[in-house]
Amino acid sequence: MTPTDPAVQAMLEGRRADTGRRRQRVLAALAEAAKDGSETSVAAIARRAGR
Repeated sequence: MTPTDPAVQAMLEGRRADTGRRRQRVLAALAEAAKDGSETSVAAIARRAGR
């Protein structure tokens, strides 16, 4: 299934880019938590990544 509408394609690319940015923030938060020995629960990482 290939979207041909440019607006749909732009929306999909935007969502992919956002997912990549979020993933990078979570990975950075995990690395920071591991480095300083702080809590690594889902909620704690979400708080850190949301900064």
